[in-house]
Amino acid sequence: MHDKIKHLIDMLDIGKLESFSWLGSGYVSHAYEVRTSSGAYVLLEQKKGAGSSADYTYQYAVLKCLENKKYRHAPKPIYLSSDGKTLLLTKVQGKALNKLRDVSNEDKKTIAINVADALMALQTIHPKDVEQALKAFGLEMPAAMNDASGWDKYVINTFYPYKDSAPEDAQAAWIEKQIDGFKRPNPIPKNLYFEHGDPNGENTLIGPDLSVTFIDWELAGFFKYAENGQDYELSYIMNDVPLMNELRDDVLEYVAKKQGLELDHFKSIIFKRRNVTKIGDIAWAFMMYTKASNGNAPDKPEVYKKVLDTRIKEYKSEFV
Repeated sequence: MHDKIKHLIDMLDIGKLESFSWLGSGYVSHAYEVRTSSGAYVLLEQKKGAGSSADYTYQYAVLKCLENKKYRHAPKPIYLSSDGKTLLLTKVQGKALNKLRDVSNEDKKTIAINVADALMALQTIHPKDVEQALKAFGLEMPAAMNDASGWDKYVINTFYPYKDSAPEDAQAAWIEKQIDGFKRPNPIPKNLYFEHGDPNGENTLIGPDLSVTFIDWELAGFFKYAENGQDYELSYIMNDVPLMNELRDDVLEYVAKKQGLELDHFKSIIFKRRNVTKIGDIAWAFMMYTKASNGNAPDKPEVYKKVLDTRIKEYKSEFV
């Protein structure tokens, strides 16, 4: 691996290689920290068995778009291999939001507000900006999702195709009961907004100055909302990160005031979408556990089984 990284650094002319180290593995990627005489970078490599899900071309194009639009809350893309399986980014100096410890109440509030501002700042990204960036890499603009298509993608399509092949301990019957008992959202026709797609506690990095950077943009895209119906992905991150949930009243009041929204209506949107998020979380873990059990996922079944059991235990009291 050393020779491969050294060749890449020499080719890009970004200083002399000083060191590299393994950062860890995600569901589809191996990550390395690369330090050169000019700075620090993160190298992502496709994980064996990950297949097309680890093609970084879309993410690279999105990050190029964000860089051109001077969006300050994303790493800068440096290099993409021709096969889309290697991606080099600037390294963000910061700690994952869900791993912060011993934070003062004052800093907690500052962080929560900064996260909200970073999510709201994505409104500056317009369809023509992203479409132009994708076209440069031969990619087409994905169809914008709405509540109904989001429900289908993150719940229906991650559960029903795998139901019959799921292991017996996957609690498929209970999960199906939750899906069938939840009223499917109606399609919503207007108001496009660009979103990160997965702003969880691992993907939200907080810098020493309490600045915010989001990583892992492969799910970014446009979402359709009715007038005054957008949640700015706050329901998602509040569901995932205790710090954001703890400061939810302050954050929602701040966002509602900044966006000119009626506070009670905004709160009702957030809490309704949190239940959708929870069911989607469970359905995804169920799908990955089933795929791994059948040899079609890059990690072992027990990795996903732990996630599935944890989410069901955490959410079970809130469902039927």
